[in-house]
Amino acid sequence: MRPHTLAMILLLPMTAMASQVTPGATIDPSEPNSPFVEVRPNPHTRRRLCPDRLVLYICNSRLARKGLTAQTRSLANVLHRPVIGYAWPKTLDALGGPDVLAARQLRSWFEGQKDTKTSVEVITHGKGTGLANRALRGAALPEGRITLYAMGWGEELTMPKVEVWRLVGDRVIAPSKTRSTIKSDDGTPGKAADKSSFEDYLQRLQKDVYGKVLDPLLRSPETMRYPYRPDLLEWRIVAHSSYAGRPGLPLRERFDIDEEKRRLDKWLATPRNRNRIDKDPQSISLFNRLTAAKGGPKHWFLMWYPMDRKETPAWKENAEDAREQGLPRWAYERHSAAHENFLPINMHEDAILASDLDPESLLLVSDQIGRAALSYAILPDRAKAYSDLTHRSINRNMAIALRGRVILAPTIMSRILGKGQISGAFSNQQIQTLIKDIKARGLNEPTEEK
Repeated sequence: MRPHTLAMILLLPMTAMASQVTPGATIDPSEPNSPFVEVRPNPHTRRRLCPDRLVLYICNSRLARKGLTAQTRSLANVLHRPVIGYAWPKTLDALGGPDVLAARQLRSWFEGQKDTKTSVEVITHGKGTGLANRALRGAALPEGRITLYAMGWGEELTMPKVEVWRLVGDRVIAPSKTRSTIKSDDGTPGKAADKSSFEDYLQRLQKDVYGKVLDPLLRSPETMRYPYRPDLLEWRIVAHSSYAGRPGLPLRERFDIDEEKRRLDKWLATPRNRNRIDKDPQSISLFNRLTAAKGGPKHWFLMWYPMDRKETPAWKENAEDAREQGLPRWAYERHSAAHENFLPINMHEDAILASDLDPESLLLVSDQIGRAALSYAILPDRAKAYSDLTHRSINRNMAIALRGRVILAPTIMSRILGKGQISGAFSNQQIQTLIKDIKARGLNEPTEEK
């Protein structure tokens, strides 16, 4: 999700945020010795923030303030909203741990939010989960106001008024209907269930497996739009009005494609927006980020992708003459579901990304009629997801996008297993470059592909 265009930055006043998160001077994040630190997302990255939600990150003890600030900033950049980080002072460890003083300190912070309309989302890592358990059990906040996301710790939690999500390794466990508990893989409470680092979890938060399941945390309809970062290669289902969701994750409201087209037409009717699209079709990201109230896509999980385009021969030969004759400069790929050279993409359905491909399986081959083709195999841990995706999408179109532009969108005729070829989409040079980039990513960023 790295859009190449500018977007409006919506920031909350520092004074307003401080009044929300500092119930007392004893835990003021602005104080040098406070265990709390507030960090905003990187101002150089395009954001929209949620003023009605606070994110509190509770990490391990013995973390220097510099390290706490770095982790909090990383989390803020992933979640695209302000985050308050907390690490109990080292002096409490000398007194036998944070059981009493740190839990009391956190409890007073939570109780300072009870008279506001703000919801609190708590993210814990390591021993911070145990501290959150002690603090939240005694916090007097209305039910449904706190959501806890526990990352990589197997300690048992019992918090009747708190919605608890478990992020254990590559698994996301939804809240229990009775009570929220976390246990280690062998079933015994109080032991670490996963040894992955905090940075590993941040990277997983940005992947589809977490980004889609953790809808309440990463995607807040109408108040914040989580910017999408185009991958090198993506296979995504084209949006259609009969889509009701995928197993275990129903769609709250179905797509209204006609209404989405009207909204896109209205945005494109502005000469300024038309000029942006003529210069770079991926400027459509500006429209995708608009909230529905401001004229953007009505449905939270619908995004428009530009069709691939090539400059026409007349413009290549003599651009000045072609302009005078009023000849179109660009020839776009055509598709029956496209509207104004854009294809509506279903971001709720599962997707296959470049990171899901086995780099060693990628080859430039030729199909039966001699066209360049990409031979591929899906990684074993994603092969079943790919097979299931194609099975439930039979007779639907799957968009194949290269760096954010749809090259083609064929119809899925039957279940597809974990190996295959894509032909008629790429040139020899595109395939060679794509294979090189995917393999280079695996070498240079090994943790991203876990």
